[in-house]
Amino acid sequence: MTRARAHGHTYRQVSFLMDRQKPGVTKSQPGFIDFVVRPLFETWVACFPESKVLLDRIDENYAYWQVEPSGRAFYLVV
Repeated sequence: MTRARAHGHTYRQVSFLMDRQKPGVTKSQPGFIDFVVRPLFETWVACFPESKVLLDRIDENYAYWQVEPSGRAFYLVV
């Protein structure tokens, strides 16, 4: 019996998007930006136009993730 189980902890299978051991997880980033991040920031910028710089940074980040093959990407948002 492991120490974690002795303390009542149980383990669950890691979601494929959260599994750091699997290659290619970074390929999901453009889709995440398309379907979650961009609509959220477009709505935000529609309400607060002075924050358009945020949407510009999202576009830069999106372009980076489109070409990043190594999976060792870093965030461009500053």
